[in-house]
Amino acid sequence: MPKKKTARRRSPASSGVKLLATIKKQGALKGAGVFAAKQTGIKAMKTVVPAYLSLMLLAAATPRLANSLSAAAQGVPIVGPVADSAIFYGRQIRRKTGR
Repeated sequence: MPKKKTARRRSPASSGVKLLATIKKQGALKGAGVFAAKQTGIKAMKTVVPAYLSLMLLAAATPRLANSLSAAAQGVPIVGPVADSAIFYGRQIRRKTGR
């Protein structure tokens, strides 16, 4: 009789089930994207969420550069409004931190 294989379990961090564990293992940007993709079932969230967060942080740090990136993205149908919302939230962060 062949030996039965032992069941392997994935850690919650690698599978994207727990947010903080995933962020600790994969980083703030990539971990948030993996978690969002796992929760929604949309694989594109792995790319979209880190890009959105990066643009939002860029708008909080350097508003002029973020505005020029947003202006360049206005021609793309879905990306333009998403970039505008990221820049809006980046400005809110900048205002709340007192810069």
